[in-house]
Amino acid sequence: MSKLTVKNHDRDIAGYQYIYPVISRRSGGLSIGINFNTNNACNWRCVYCQVPDLTIGAAPELDFDLLATELSDFLQDVLHGSFYDRYQLEPEMRVIKDIAISGNGEPTSVKEFTKAIATIIRLVEQAKIPDPFQYILISNGSLMHKA
Repeated sequence: MSKLTVKNHDRDIAGYQYIYPVISRRSGGLSIGINFNTNNACNWRCVYCQVPDLTIGAAPELDFDLLATELSDFLQDVLHGSFYDRYQLEPEMRVIKDIAISGNGEPTSVKEFTKAIATIIRLVEQAKIPDPFQYILISNGSLMHKA
């Protein structure tokens, strides 16, 4: 099993479609990434963007059942399973710092953005993540009026 570090941000490491773990140097712990843009599509093409094979477009339709299953399973593995040991996390990084809605494109381009956020909040509340943690939205901001 690969070791998760602040330099290894492999979005496929945990084997999920929507959920990926990031060990964040900035936050000092685990950032749970949620990627709505599984098609690598964005409405902009920012010069600093590091998404491979980025295309112009919007996020595909979300599979809400799959999103809910993945997030619920991942949270249970982190909170009550062997996630930290399996990925060899350093003791000081074994804390959920944030849920980051970001990924491979503009997350607010997903059609049912509000429903997606409500689903995430409901599952996080059910999992009872210890405080303090925060929600983060990484966005270019261009579609906020539609979200």
